[in-house]
Amino acid sequence: YNTPGVGTNAINTLGCLGLIIEYNDISHVTQVNHNGDGKAILVDHCNAAVGDPTPSDGTIVRYNISHDNDNSCPHGGAIAVYDAINAHFYNNISYNNGCGFKMGGDRATGHTFYNNIAYNNSYAGFYNDETSGAGAVAILKNNIFMSNPYGIRLASGRAQPTEENNCFYDNSIADVYDPDDGAWTIDATSINTDPNFINPTNNFKLREGSPCINAGTDVSLTQDIISNPVPARTTVDIGAYEMPADLNKRGFLHNAAIGIIPTASGWDTDPASLDFATDGYESTVTGTGTTITAGAGDIGNIDIAFPDNGVYLVSAKIYTYRTADAGTVKVFAYSK
Repeated sequence: YNTPGVGTNAINTLGCLGLIIEYNDISHVTQVNHNGDGKAILVDHCNAAVGDPTPSDGTIVRYNISHDNDNSCPHGGAIAVYDAINAHFYNNISYNNGCGFKMGGDRATGHTFYNNIAYNNSYAGFYNDETSGAGAVAILKNNIFMSNPYGIRLASGRAQPTEENNCFYDNSIADVYDPDDGAWTIDATSINTDPNFINPTNNFKLREGSPCINAGTDVSLTQDIISNPVPARTTVDIGAYEMPADLNKRGFLHNAAIGIIPTASGWDTDPASLDFATDGYESTVTGTGTTITAGAGDIGNIDIAFPDNGVYLVSAKIYTYRTADAGTVKVFAYSK
């Protein structure tokens, strides 16, 4: 996290071999004089000015979240690759940035982008500014591009990447765009429809019934961004979150009675405010045994943001939840 006015790139590789970048949450990275910095993650080469132009090779970028970074330029906040080869980006989320994902330089070859999400970026979900034509061998599969001006955009003279089994929705100018030839048609394996996120502003898990479930293609991944097994059902899902076959394992709750017990303090009758997001609805819990109710008939997903450091026991008993079949209600007991 960089406070406004400070940063260059949050994470920057220089000629690394086989590096893994994972499980980072990056926000509020800013640019310096709009000089190409301000990225969340940049996979790049060593410094050619000192005689070592070695590109990064075999970098894996996975399970990262980039959000609310500088959105004033096409590369602000992007998860990006420049002069590097054989980089693999999967199960990352990039939202509220200038660009979701970006490819540039003149040796950006052999790259794959699988099961990522790019949402509400001010310029594009994916931007190809690679100058040598090697961008033609980049592969984009199982990604979601939603609410960007462009889902995928090329700079002038750049090559079109392989695009398959992606989801495009609500991109205001074009889903896929080449300034030399205009918009082109998305691949027949891709879809143009609402992915049906639980909450498109900050919770990118899929709702039951999402068109992205079972709509992906096998790219040899074995887990999603939160370690759910892939595939969970018959086919891989599109996006960073795989929908578990067993909803009990996902924490879909409805009408849940919650109690909060800080360590060694007994029941806290008036804990600090805790935010519970239930299926897009937010409630604040200020006492023991408070009931959280999702929208009537909906499946509620409760995420808990604890207000302070410490160890907490969260106990919930006798939940009811609704299945995808209207009117069907199941009851189960759960405590963790």
